[in-house]
Amino acid sequence: HYVIFGIDPAVEQPSYAVYLRRVHPQDLPVLEQTILRAARETSSFQHEYRIVLHDGSVKYVQSTGHPDINAGGEVEFVGTVIDITERRHAEEALRRAQAELARVWRLSTMGELAGSIIHEINQPLAAIAVHSSAALNWLKAKTPNVHEASAALTVIASESLRAGDIVRNLRALFTKDTQQSTTFDINQVIAPVLELMRIELQKCEVKVKTELGYGLPLVTGFEVQLQQVVFNLVMNAKEAMQQTPLPRELSIK
Repeated sequence: HYVIFGIDPAVEQPSYAVYLRRVHPQDLPVLEQTILRAARETSSFQHEYRIVLHDGSVKYVQSTGHPDINAGGEVEFVGTVIDITERRHAEEALRRAQAELARVWRLSTMGELAGSIIHEINQPLAAIAVHSSAALNWLKAKTPNVHEASAALTVIASESLRAGDIVRNLRALFTKDTQQSTTFDINQVIAPVLELMRIELQKCEVKVKTELGYGLPLVTGFEVQLQQVVFNLVMNAKEAMQQTPLPRELSIK
């Protein structure tokens, strides 16, 4: 205990107050609640928290306590404190590696989806080109047809927005950056992913069946991260069905 908590017995005598002063301020309230509940209920406890040493360094420790009745009939707690700093650092490094691996996997799927994505973007661009030419022809006619030209320009505006949406969805889906928590319709998460993967699913002859709920309460969370979850699930489903006989159906409810 002296070594773990950085206490010099010649300078500072161990006590409950000294012990609590070592606990990280953010972790102290929950630790005290845990200890008080164990004392009140005469129950065992195990808790992980941080301590701060004199030099400012931080350690992760695990305390385990077990109630025992002494000869005088009083409740005493016996237990251990274990330094788990190295284990925690290893866990954090593993989580970071897993997050980076997931990001790299998402990026690698871009190669697989490249043809589908190009097709999706080319559709609105082709429509813009065709209707631009039509609008010019209507305006260059001996008697300009403003109504038809206006209709063509309306289509151009709509297709431009569609192309922009595709690019934004792609950028959001494969970004490494985090975003703020927002409130949104859960259907907004599903529809863009299915649109991006439509051609890829068609290639594998996977029929998509959706039973989306409407009028549902809004949800609060990280929309892009949820899109990435849906994307991963759809990709996994598609890959799992590639070797199965037809018909292949992906149901999203």
